[in-house]
Amino acid sequence: MAKITKITVQKKAGRYNIYLNGKFAFPVSEEVLIKYRLLKGVELNKQQVATVKHADHQSKVYSRALDYLSYQPRTAAEVEKKLTDLEATPNQIATVLERLKRERLVDDQQYAKSYVRTMVNTSLKGPHVISQKLRQKGVNPLDIEAGLTEFSTEQQEANARKLANKLYRRYHRQAARQRRQKVEQSLATHGYGFDLARQVAGETEPAVSVDEQHDLMVAEAEKAWQKYRRYQGRDRDQRVLRRLYAKGFDLDEVKNWLENHQEGLS
Repeated sequence: MAKITKITVQKKAGRYNIYLNGKFAFPVSEEVLIKYRLLKGVELNKQQVATVKHADHQSKVYSRALDYLSYQPRTAAEVEKKLTDLEATPNQIATVLERLKRERLVDDQQYAKSYVRTMVNTSLKGPHVISQKLRQKGVNPLDIEAGLTEFSTEQQEANARKLANKLYRRYHRQAARQRRQKVEQSLATHGYGFDLARQVAGETEPAVSVDEQHDLMVAEAEKAWQKYRRYQGRDRDQRVLRRLYAKGFDLDEVKNWLENHQEGLS
């Protein structure tokens, strides 16, 4: 048996040094000190000393987890990775995670709900992108599904409309057909379902100005004409036609422009 002859406070808050039989033996946290009633005069056998040391190692891992959680909420997978990086053992990590979950300091379902609410209010990302980000954070599918209940169908439509309006302004210098396609594709890329993307793109599409579209077509045709100036005759015409069709312009309009342009060159 060994007797605790002295207990001193470390400079680091919440840490203590334990002396047995007049010699420094091991450090402990305040939590372990209280739990095992480590007081001056208490006697410990070898097994008890080993138990206290093990508890202190566990307490250190728990403390590091709390430090990590103090900055912002984390998923269980994020905490596990952090503790692994800090070289905690698998058993220590499992024990700490169990405690954190029991204390509701780590709760992936609540994390998912909070994350979804934040994304809905601060971004225009759709549910598919949000789900993907939660998967990357290690949240399981059931908790993700529960989290997405915070993103109602009405809110999805509202956010998709806001995004569509921004996209239409971004692509206003493009042919109407291509502009519509790009808006649909961008909505899908941002995480909205294809059906909703198609619906919202149609409902928010600005009125098409015939004169503006014609001017855009002429500007693109003139650029294409110069781009393919090394080609001659029909070969040049076909390249211009293909390029403008790919950009969403009407083939008949482009053909008319080419005919008029050719006549102007004659």
